[in-house]
Amino acid sequence: MNIEIILSIIGGLYATFKWIYEYSENLKWNRNKFMLDEIDKFRSIQTTKSVEKILDWNGINVEVYGTEIYVNDEILFEALQTHDVKQKFSKDEVLLRNLFDEYFDNLTKLIYMCETKMISSNNFKLFMSYWLDILSSKNKNKPKKVHDQILRYLEYYRFFTLKNYLIK
Repeated sequence: MNIEIILSIIGGLYATFKWIYEYSENLKWNRNKFMLDEIDKFRSIQTTKSVEKILDWNGINVEVYGTEIYVNDEILFEALQTHDVKQKFSKDEVLLRNLFDEYFDNLTKLIYMCETKMISSNNFKLFMSYWLDILSSKNKNKPKKVHDQILRYLEYYRFFTLKNYLIK
């Protein structure tokens, strides 16, 4: 075979493999950018900010749907009781339940994105590990009964995807 043909083939293969590599790196970049955009959207929602304050502190004033309320671990525990245990909730407890439902719905959407590989599960965990660790009780800043109640709430109200993600 002619050396020019061999060099042409090698050059063509090099260009093809280089293009494939650059294309795959671009896909990773775009996927990670998409993930960061989705996490930014999630983190910018007022309900997310309020829930994360509640999770981060053992007692704090937070805005819940335009109403400022004081939330401590005992109030949180009571608000997250399931209907098989408690049927009547105070106005503040109802606000907290709605707040956590919205937070859990939005967090579940992100987890669905991980499961469908729209976003990288490993990178998602890197950015959300602090909050996921609180919810799953790996971070012990909440009393055990509050952690257990969060998991019971997730189970009872069928946030199965989120609960399973947390207990992996």
